[in-house]
Amino acid sequence: MASARARIVPDVLREHAALAAFQWAQRDNLAAADPPATDVVAGIDIRLESNLDALRIAGGDAWAFAIEQWIAYPEKGELFVIGFLALEFRDADFIEQAVDFARNHPDADSGLIGAFRWLPPAPNAALVRSWLAGIEPTRCGLAIAILTEYRVDPGHRLARLIDHDSAYVRAQACRLAGTLGRRDLADRIRGRLDDASEAVRFWSGWAGVKLGFGVEAAEHLKPAAVKGSLEALRAVVEAGPETSVRAWLGGLFEVEATRAIAVRGAGMLGDRSVLTWLIRQMSVPALAPAAGAAFLQLFPEAAKEEGLFVADLDVLGEAFQQDDAPSGELPVAARIKHWADQRGMLPRKTIRAAAR
Repeated sequence: MASARARIVPDVLREHAALAAFQWAQRDNLAAADPPATDVVAGIDIRLESNLDALRIAGGDAWAFAIEQWIAYPEKGELFVIGFLALEFRDADFIEQAVDFARNHPDADSGLIGAFRWLPPAPNAALVRSWLAGIEPTRCGLAIAILTEYRVDPGHRLARLIDHDSAYVRAQACRLAGTLGRRDLADRIRGRLDDASEAVRFWSGWAGVKLGFGVEAAEHLKPAAVKGSLEALRAVVEAGPETSVRAWLGGLFEVEATRAIAVRGAGMLGDRSVLTWLIRQMSVPALAPAAGAAFLQLFPEAAKEEGLFVADLDVLGEAFQQDDAPSGELPVAARIKHWADQRGMLPRKTIRAAAR
């Protein structure tokens, strides 16, 4: 009996570590979804906290299972759990391991940043300050990213960080400057638009939109927007002017490969009069996800309506049953048209034409 119990405890801890990693990665993806699934995220957070509580109660015994999980799946969710435990236990060796993992797997660094964001900031403030003041690029870049999460201004240091030798630090510093609206750093940011690093070019362009030279900066963001970056697309639309943005989106719509980008961008303009046009795009499988996201951005109240978005292929129609059609919940054009009609959102001539 004792040996059976001994096996159960490791199995239980292993499961808590795996579930916590999966749930954080899931909530991170959903929070960044288009549009963000905030209601679903709230539900996941409750379950995530219960798994983290179990690991917290287990104390140091949980660490080995977090490492085991990371070795098997070196991804952001697993690094979140490692970061959470390292910070929770305030263990310098554990924290150093977490930083080392982030250094060697930069695509997973959001997990460690997320661990700081999950926990109260005060207990970790001194650690973040020491990283920011240090010379090691990974720690410094992580510190800047954490400050961005909390919208904390490091003051005069930020100018120096924008010109740091490390591209990782420069990119994070540009992002923080834009987030804080540091217009006093606009010239330094402009000087990074042609940086050798793609990440620095991206975040300096994004920051430029926030700091007053958006038209110039947007030109540096358009390639990323065309490749599918929503962050870049939003910034280009924000930069304006609207007539130029509309013309640019119109050009994208003329090309099949970029048509979905144009449809999504239309929803960012804030013009509800495009509803009839958006409904037409919903009937095209390749454009339906973008049209649905644009619709929800313009009409967020529709998110609470049941049946407007479904995954049932029989409801969506034959065109959506092809092998290359998108999957998941998609907008049902006919239902959304009916929903809009009932609320007087469609032009009268469109309604009369549909009635015929």
